[in-house]
Amino acid sequence: REPILERLPGQTEPTSLSIPCIVNGRLEVPGEVDRYTLSAKAGERFTFEIIARRAGSMIDSKVRILNEAAGVVAEFDDMVFERVN
Repeated sequence: REPILERLPGQTEPTSLSIPCIVNGRLEVPGEVDRYTLSAKAGERFTFEIIARRAGSMIDSKVRILNEAAGVVAEFDDMVFERVN
């Protein structure tokens, strides 16, 4: 599968993902955030992994998973990502 590239400059809406996928994002200025959406059903399990540090990046990565009401379902900051229900 070809990686999904990050949003385009000036794009304000999150990039929609179709699972399974690989995302190739890039943060170029401090405070920049990339946002993505995906559809999920109750009971589905996903694995999210950031390889930036292994690729030599000094990025301080963070993953926040929200439900459709913008409530936080899970949040990971600088750790090995486990499956999320």
